[in-house]
Amino acid sequence: MIERFKRALTIAVQDLYDNDYSLIERGGMEQACVSRIYYYLQTLINNDAELQHFHLDCEYNKNGEKAKWCTDVDTGEKFQTRPDMVLHRRTNNNNNKVVIEFKGWWNNNHEPDKRKLKAFTCQNSIYRYELGIFVKLGMHEPKYSFFRNATPT
Repeated sequence: MIERFKRALTIAVQDLYDNDYSLIERGGMEQACVSRIYYYLQTLINNDAELQHFHLDCEYNKNGEKAKWCTDVDTGEKFQTRPDMVLHRRTNNNNNKVVIEFKGWWNNNHEPDKRKLKAFTCQNSIYRYELGIFVKLGMHEPKYSFFRNATPT
């Protein structure tokens, strides 16, 4: 299931480059890029018998009715956060599948995003996402980094 999602994400990101390149070219519009990726990805998920049973959400900042908090795996510091995109079931934390952070070529401050991905994928945390994905939207192509159990892979 995770591999199917990764393929769908790759297609959706390529659709952004093919159909909405002006958003990337202009720079400084991460949320606009992510919203277009969401659109393409949701369409792919809707047509996948397995993935369609999960929710795809952007800027999802809730844990039940409360705000989403994480614990930094390196420092133990707690921080409030909202990931750029998640694949999960909204009902509980037992079906958290994928958490994604995006950064455009115009922003090289990756550490807060990687900190989030480590925290969300830590299997000792409340969220326990199976996979974290960092997507760097380069000027001409994307680059992907993956996190499992709080570790880059």
